Amino acid sequence: DKFGEAEWRQLINKAEESGITFMSSAWDEDSVDMLDELGMTAFKIGSADITTLPLISHIANKGKPVFISTGASSISEIDAAINTIRETGNENVIPLHCILSYPTQYVDANLEMMVWLQSVYTDLPIGYSDHTLSDPNMTVPIMAAAMGARAIEKHFTLDKEMEGWDHAV
Repeated sequence: DKFGEAEWRQLINKAEESGITFMSSAWDEDSVDMLDELGMTAFKIGSADITTLPLISHIANKGKPVFISTGASSISEIDAAINTIRETGNENVIPLHCILSYPTQYVDANLEMMVWLQSVYTDLPIGYSDHTLSDPNMTVPIMAAAMGARAIEKHFTLDKEMEGWDHAV
């Protein structure tokens, strides 16, 4: 029961059929290469890899947009990651403010940090990676957009009973 290239191809094809631009995190260079060969149009670097500069460089060298989550990162770590991307000649980087708690309580979303990131990286579009529980009005993502988010990543599931810890939260 391995999730391999055939399964990735199925996901990419289903997304394309549905009019969805497919994007994924890749956690190692071989996965980056495979996803790139399958037609990945953009890559996502999770907060856990913001200091994995060789992987970030490998991803950036593909020349595609790079979304990078900044949860629990210092400004020097964010700078190093962005500079690593730029050193490859890739200027298509979108930092995403996020909070690393699952689920994030509304009071902890700290959207002001997203605004602060925009004041530091004035030449980059800034986004928000939302881990709050969904409400019918999508309040937190809408507030992020109203406060200037140019991209929003929203975690969701089709069924909270599905296998894997992310579904339950």
